[in-house]
Amino acid sequence: MVVHPDLFDVPGPSRTLTHEVGHYLGLFHMWNVDGSCEDLDFVEDTPVQAYPYYDCPGGERVTCGSPDMYMNFMDYTDPMCMYFFTTGQIQRMERILMEFRPGLLTTPSNCTPRDVLSDFMVFPNPVENGRLKIRFDDEDALLLKIYIYDITGKLIYQQQTWAIGELVVQTRILQPGVYVLSVNGTATSFAVF
Repeated sequence: MVVHPDLFDVPGPSRTLTHEVGHYLGLFHMWNVDGSCEDLDFVEDTPVQAYPYYDCPGGERVTCGSPDMYMNFMDYTDPMCMYFFTTGQIQRMERILMEFRPGLLTTPSNCTPRDVLSDFMVFPNPVENGRLKIRFDDEDALLLKIYIYDITGKLIYQQQTWAIGELVVQTRILQPGVYVLSVNGTATSFAVF
């Protein structure tokens, strides 16, 4: 396995572990080493692309006849630009987990995730540059369950992640309006202009 060295030298939270766990659970990169457009990742809903992306590309990029999915965890873009696995990738990881790594589901652990926040704040409010920061006073790693609802109560976004002190949530997908943010059951509102 080859890991791009830039994955280890990025500001802010890294997605290297997410990427490598994807490999551990059976995922491949969406491009081929030789630059061909042959689909070799065994996942139907990921378009094949000719090469990896670095930095944080903007706008649609097309290789191999379809838009590239550079925002996928299995690419090499900057952490702030990686934010999902496809449904097919999730299904493949679940299948690999059940068939080849079932012990991971039943191995006892002495770790009990802490998910109680002492208090948190969100800023900037209104959101600027598509980034909402959640800051909390706890110095320990917390398992955060984040939900964003629109003003009608419809769930727009959800994420579960570990964080220490601060977490940045990408809000570029949100239309202008008022939203409710729930973090581990405690809610506040924020606006997007």
